[in-house]
Amino acid sequence: MSRTSEAEFNKYIVILWNGQEQAISLPFEAQHAAVLGSVQQNYPDAKAVSAGLFCANAGVFWHGGESTSLGLVSRPQDRQLIEALLTSPDRNLCNLTLTAAENRAAAEQAE
Repeated sequence: MSRTSEAEFNKYIVILWNGQEQAISLPFEAQHAAVLGSVQQNYPDAKAVSAGLFCANAGVFWHGGESTSLGLVSRPQDRQLIEALLTSPDRNLCNLTLTAAENRAAAEQAE
């Protein structure tokens, strides 16, 4: 089975900042609390309101679960925020999974 056909789960955090909610996507291996801590170093007023996991592959979308490190659960309305992130032309700003994928690809090429 090729890597592109495998379901890949990622984590997300929905933050409230400047009166608006937005999703941040992070690699499955990352810890929700660590990423939120990094965000809050630059944006101290950012507050996490929900967190969990998502999978968006081959036209199928699922989200749910919880973050034990933040003590937050996913919400039904998070789907819209995650989908907006994934389809946004400037999604590189909050999609840390893209950075992780680029790093993996660079490491594979270097081998």
